[in-house]
Amino acid sequence: MGVGQEDLVSMGCVAANRARFSAMFLETLKEVLVFSDVVLKYVEYKTGCPRGEVVFKPECLSEGLRDLFGDSSVGLEKILAERFAAKMSVEFCEPGEGLCVFLRDAYSRYLDEQYQ
Repeated sequence: MGVGQEDLVSMGCVAANRARFSAMFLETLKEVLVFSDVVLKYVEYKTGCPRGEVVFKPECLSEGLRDLFGDSSVGLEKILAERFAAKMSVEFCEPGEGLCVFLRDAYSRYLDEQYQ
């Protein structure tokens, strides 16, 4: 079976939404960490996860933050989650499972908003 025109449009929308969501998160990361480029380069080197995919593989970012900042990474993850929630105009709920669960939930909410 071939890919129809509607499928191509849908795939384009998904890719565009992923790119916008990723860009919003990277902007938030830059606001929280002035040296975010160094952190992202370290994460990419350590895990192989490119910066544009970090938001979709947050365990890679968490691992990198833990390596670089030790126990302080928990506080940084909370700040990132709070700021990103504000940027998305959603109520921040304390992420019991950390940044990884928060970002997955945030992406689901973002997609819900895009397709309503």
